[in-house]
Amino acid sequence: MHVIELSGYTCSGKNTAGEMIKQACPDINIKILDMTERILIPEAVKRGMPITRESLRSLYVKMGISAYERLHQLAVEGGTGVLITPNGRLLATRNYFTSLGYPYTMGWVEASEETRFSRYLRREKEGEKTIATIEDLRKIDDEDSRLTDMGKIKSGNHFDLVIDNNVDGLGNLRHELQRLNGTLLPSSIRC
Repeated sequence: MHVIELSGYTCSGKNTAGEMIKQACPDINIKILDMTERILIPEAVKRGMPITRESLRSLYVKMGISAYERLHQLAVEGGTGVLITPNGRLLATRNYFTSLGYPYTMGWVEASEETRFSRYLRREKEGEKTIATIEDLRKIDDEDSRLTDMGKIKSGNHFDLVIDNNVDGLGNLRHELQRLNGTLLPSSIRC
């Protein structure tokens, strides 16, 4: 299994990027595992917690490495070729999976504040409204950076894969996948 972790700020398009990678590599058994959907929400329900951004963020911090262990179980059970996990504790995830001997690619999905805010407004009908302005979005970004290592890693340009997911619909995805294929993925799972 090769682990590709996609991270990015709220509404950057992590799941969309994962789906596009899956479509671009049809010969690889790619399973997309979203930490929030597959681990945090079920665990919050089990514990009787409300499903809010704040409660899920708190649960994520409390769960620590056990969240990655659960993702690993889901990946192995599914015979996954590449695991894509949108979340924000990149160093911990990399350390966990590389300690098990899996190749790991750290990915960042980038989108402008304006693009992300527009996406959020389109999605808000589906859940609670927590962002009313771009300033609210910045506050969430700051909080995410404080609680995770996203800001630290982003400022250091430690990413193996960077996907520009602005209005053009992942314009540089093909280029990044070609670069990824040529240098990071083993030949047995190149797409």
